[in-house]
Amino acid sequence: MTFKDTYESSPFWKLLGIEMDQVNPEFVRIKLSITSSFLNVNRSVHGGIIASMLDTIMGVTLRHQNYDAKVATVSLTTQFIAPVLEGTTIYGTARVVHCGRRIAALEAKLESSESGEILATGIGTFVIKR
Repeated sequence: MTFKDTYESSPFWKLLGIEMDQVNPEFVRIKLSITSSFLNVNRSVHGGIIASMLDTIMGVTLRHQNYDAKVATVSLTTQFIAPVLEGTTIYGTARVVHCGRRIAALEAKLESSESGEILATGIGTFVIKR
């Protein structure tokens, strides 16, 4: 099973509709098409979807660098910058800021496919289980 297949076969990814958009040796990008089922009472995307996408891309990016390692989120801080509306496709990218033997720190961002506008950012701490 490929790296991409491993994630896209995940029940959580299937539930939300997350897709692996780009995978190369140095870079991973995921995407999600926003449907009405993700909207809150304000008709914008619920913050939990945004936080899930940020958490997901950070975990995927960390695992992409060491495919054999299992990782788990220790902390996640999310900054909601702009509302995300139905019909938008969002893209998530992340970078490893620090990776020690057991703990890693990452930064992530979500962008709109339509405008390239940054919609949300996040920082996360992950434990690496070897």
